[in-house]
Amino acid sequence: MDGSYAWIIGIVAMVMLYKAWGKSGKAAKEKTLEEEMSARLAKGLEDYREIGVSLGQLQDRELRALGKNLEQKSTHIIAYLQEHPQCLPVARHFVDYYQDRTATLLKQCVTLEQSGIKSLEAVAVIKETKETLQDFAPAYDKQLAKIMDFQIADMSAELKVARQVLEDDGIEKGAGPRPALEEEKPKENSSVFPDWLTPKNVGTAVITVLGAVGLYKLFGKDEKK
Repeated sequence: MDGSYAWIIGIVAMVMLYKAWGKSGKAAKEKTLEEEMSARLAKGLEDYREIGVSLGQLQDRELRALGKNLEQKSTHIIAYLQEHPQCLPVARHFVDYYQDRTATLLKQCVTLEQSGIKSLEAVAVIKETKETLQDFAPAYDKQLAKIMDFQIADMSAELKVARQVLEDDGIEKGAGPRPALEEEKPKENSSVFPDWLTPKNVGTAVITVLGAVGLYKLFGKDEKK
């Protein structure tokens, strides 16, 4: 009996250790993933800041315009990633390559300008940088579309689950009441008076009337005399 109890206790202990190890391993994996996403977002924000610094230092107007265009596109992507960090894995290529390269290339162009080098090689590399950044614009748009596709797919999955729950509860699609449309509110600056009835026009009309009354009284007095 003692041997049987010891064997059972050993099995129970092994199961408990396995479960504990599994939970700790899962928690460690989740923590690692969270740290990785935080690091990626931090890198994206840092590269975005560096792009802004370089744009403030560049003298080449065309290069600055190209960089500004990418910065504006980046603003939307970074802001969205801050609000939806679950999309960071999908944005990995954007953060780790496109924005990283943009920040690096602009910074290098600033260094070239500040050095005063006007060699053929320097001019050629600036020209190639402009062409590359110009082609980065559609790549930025493609990355944003990729992120949004991920979000749309996530929303679609949630809607499917919601629809299944509704059907399980016996609620058919379209059974809910449609909300009444709100009446269009008048604009803040709208007026019940016609557009031509302005203070200036009213003042002019008043002066005209007063002048006419004055003339009438004047000629009326002359006629009486």
